[in-house]
Amino acid sequence: MGLLIARFAGYTFATSMLSIVVFILLFVFLGKIFLSDVLGIVALLISFVIVRVTIKIK
Repeated sequence: MGLLIARFAGYTFATSMLSIVVFILLFVFLGKIFLSDVLGIVALLISFVIVRVTIKIK
């Protein structure tokens, strides 16, 4: 169990840096399109869910 958690934490840490970059790019990109903080935050949450699902599938 501990080994599984350590492995998952390492995998999450490796992918989190890429995820953060993707989140920032999506946030800025969508923010410029919609010019709305609320829609930007919603888009950020949606992108977060999509990335998490993609990571679980792989």
